[in-house]
Amino acid sequence: MKRTIKYFLIIEFILYIIFLTLDFTKHYSATTPFKYASLVLCFIFSLYSSFYHGDKLISTALFFTMLADWFLLVMNEYEILGLICFIIVQLIYMIKLGNNLWIFRIILPLLIIFLTNITDIVNIFAIIYFIQLLINTIIVWKDYKNIGFIFALGLTLFICCDICVGLFNITDIGLVHEFTRIGMWLFYLPSQVLIVISGMQ
Repeated sequence: MKRTIKYFLIIEFILYIIFLTLDFTKHYSATTPFKYASLVLCFIFSLYSSFYHGDKLISTALFFTMLADWFLLVMNEYEILGLICFIIVQLIYMIKLGNNLWIFRIILPLLIIFLTNITDIVNIFAIIYFIQLLINTIIVWKDYKNIGFIFALGLTLFICCDICVGLFNITDIGLVHEFTRIGMWLFYLPSQVLIVISGMQ
C-alpha cells in the first residue's frame, strides 16, 4: 500500500505541475483534462483504499466531488447541479464528523440570504454549500487530534479554494482576479489529495 500511495502522490504532483504551468502561462482552456484527471485519480485511489480498511465515506464524498466538477469544470454549465453535489459532499463529511449542528446549518444560510436580499438561485445554493463547509472545518479543527490533522488541513484548503472562487467571480480585472484564477486549483487539488490520504489513516 505504501508503494501505491507513493505512485499516487507522484502522478498527482505531475498533473498539478502541468496544469499550474498552463495556468501561469495563461493557457487556461488546456488545463481542464489535467485538472479533471487529477480528481478522477483521487476518487479511484480512495475507492481502491476503501477495500483495504479505508474510509468509505470519504470515497463516497469524492465521487460527488468528481461529479460536481464534471458539471462545473468539464461541462462548464449546470452550476446548480454542481453546487448540489458539493452540498452532498459536505453533508457526507458532516456524517463523518458526527456533529450535525442542524440549527446553525439551517439558520445561518437563511439569515445571510435574508440580510443580503439574494434572490439568484445559484448564489443561494453557493451560500448553503459554503456554510456547510465552514461549519465542518470549524468542527474538525476543534477536535483535530481525534478526527485527524490531515483531514482538517484538507478542509481548510478547500475553504481557501472557495474563497478564490468567490473573489474571482466578483472581480473582473486586476491582480486579485488573476491570482484567484490560479489560486482556485492551487488550493483545490492539495485539499482533495489530503482528504484522500486522511481516509487511509
